[in-house]
Formats: sequence, C-alpha cells, structure tokens
Amino acid sequence: MLVPGGIVFTVGIICQIAMLFDSWDVMWPGFIFAVAVGLFELYWFGGRNKYLLIPINILTVLSILFFAIFSLGSILGSLSGGQPIIAAALIIAGGLLMLMRNRQSV
Repeated sequence: MLVPGGIVFTVGIICQIAMLFDSWDVMWPGFIFAVAVGLFELYWFGGRNKYLLIPINILTVLSILFFAIFSLGSILGSLSGGQPIIAAALIIAGGLLMLMRNRQSV
C-alpha cells in the first residue's frame, strides 16, 4: 500500500499546485516524481532493498531535468517577448565566432 499511497499523495499535491497557479504545462514532471516518491516510501519503510534505488534515482533525475527544462523555457518565454531577437543574436554570435576563428588560424 506504500507505493500507491505515495503516488496518490504526491499527485494530489502536484495537481493542487498546478490548479492554484495554472501551471499545468510546467508541473507535468511531477507525475514522474510521484512514482519515485511511492517507490522511495517502499524502500524507506520496506526491507531497504538497495535495488529499488536505481529506478528511484532514474525517475527523480528525469523529473528534475524536465522541471528545469520546462521551467527555464517558460521563464525565458515570458521574459522575452521577441524570440526572433534571441535567435538572431545567437546566429550573429555564431557567425562572429566563426569569423574570429578564421582570422586567428590564418
């Protein structure tokens, strides 16, 4: 009962936060994290099977990675109204790097 209980509890918290802040597009990795929490409860209160730590770590790292990527993308998207400006700046910076490298190697 530990795994489903941990999953349901964590999903409840994730859904509550997503509803309060209207951030479903950012909070979806919490569902991956919910499975990791359920498995961690099984590890903690169960027999401390060290092989459970492998999926727990994989799911936690994936969840944190997706949270970071989508949160950063959401923050950058809301801060920069003009994404073409960022794209143009990156293209110009890449061109300058290529020109500077050619001048140094000649």
